[in-house]
Amino acid sequence: MSKRIVRTFLALAFALGCSGLATAQMPPGDPGLGNKLGIQEMNNSGEAGEVTLFGRNGGRSTLVVVNVQGSPHRPQPLGIHRARTCESAEPAAAFHLNNLVNGHSATLLPNVAILRLLSGNYSVMIGSQMSNPTHYVSCGHLYT
Repeated sequence: MSKRIVRTFLALAFALGCSGLATAQMPPGDPGLGNKLGIQEMNNSGEAGEVTLFGRNGGRSTLVVVNVQGSPHRPQPLGIHRARTCESAEPAAAFHLNNLVNGHSATLLPNVAILRLLSGNYSVMIGSQMSNPTHYVSCGHLYT
């Protein structure tokens, strides 16, 4: 009987230890894995990837992480535009994001609720270069 208790205890300790490892890999303050959505290429750019939104401060703020493959080795402008589709994006960004550098960007948007961004009214737009920010090379529509 005592071996059974020891085995049960060890199995429970192992399970708790594994769940602790998984929790340690999540971004600080994130209750889950975020909302990951695709980014498609535009204008034959070859640039595609994903955008992941993480709720912060109880969902009242949002961390936006963008990863793109095929991007050039120069900074690219990046923003969230009002748009129900990638083709209908308004010219001015509703929310400016940190430039895409070597295919990566991370920006915290304080006081911008994750549910607002996932309402279906916004798209992430990547411009070709800093001198031509409205020539879009990639787009990811944000929705739930």
